[in-house]
Amino acid sequence: MVPDVLTRALVPRLTQFSRELAGARRGSVRGVHQSRVASRRLREGLAALEAVVPDDEHRRAVRALREMARALGAVRECDVTIALVGTYAARHDWPATVVAQVLQSSQEDRKRRRRELLRVLANTRRRRAVAQVKSLLPQISTPESRRAVSEAAVHRRRTRATALAKHLRHLGTLYVPDQLHAVRLATKKLRYALEWEQQVGRRAWVRERRLLEKAQEALGAWHDVLILQERLHRLRRSGDWPRLTTSDLKHMAAQLERECRAHHALILAMCPALARLAKAANR
Repeated sequence: MVPDVLTRALVPRLTQFSRELAGARRGSVRGVHQSRVASRRLREGLAALEAVVPDDEHRRAVRALREMARALGAVRECDVTIALVGTYAARHDWPATVVAQVLQSSQEDRKRRRRELLRVLANTRRRRAVAQVKSLLPQISTPESRRAVSEAAVHRRRTRATALAKHLRHLGTLYVPDQLHAVRLATKKLRYALEWEQQVGRRAWVRERRLLEKAQEALGAWHDVLILQERLHRLRRSGDWPRLTTSDLKHMAAQLERECRAHHALILAMCPALARLAKAANR
């Protein structure tokens, strides 16, 4: 029956999201990161219910998850900066006084963004939306619903594969962050689509998911460096720094630019395999 299939696939995602969100509320760096990951997986599952759950219920749940994910992402960016600045300061011998200023600015920004996150998470409408979708699962019990969920999983997988193939074609040998970011998002979305399709009882896509996970790690490492680089640029342009510090920030950002380009070269080497995977997943 459909409730059995959907319960096995969806309820663990709901449970994990709630558990990780509790850590995020406490201020845990891991909780913030894992809550974002869990929200993406949950949204992928909810997308498959679009054909069998009332439109208003579905839209409310997806919108609530996106709002929470955006607030989590803002805190996560600060955490990335705080974690990485020490690593690259040691690697490139950055001035200790400038590093301390960057850390202080990032920590103050995290406090502001965490307050906004707590405000978002306290919203009763957002908390209730996902629970309402869960409450509808026992009502979905027809063979037609089961077919609709299965067909939605296949459709999502093909759509995600098409998007990844398109962005890979646009990714050239020149380093263009926006193009690389599009590949990063498309890789992530296809991976979660394959995971969902496996959970509702279709193909496992084991090798494909492993390759996507490896690519996602490489793209994530690049993106973390990019986040730090962009923060240094914002701080330099803010006008709140002495001229010497501004010069240091510019030099530090240039070093991170070279790091980003090195990541880009490694990612390019993975693209032919990703293109073949996207083609296979679109069948």
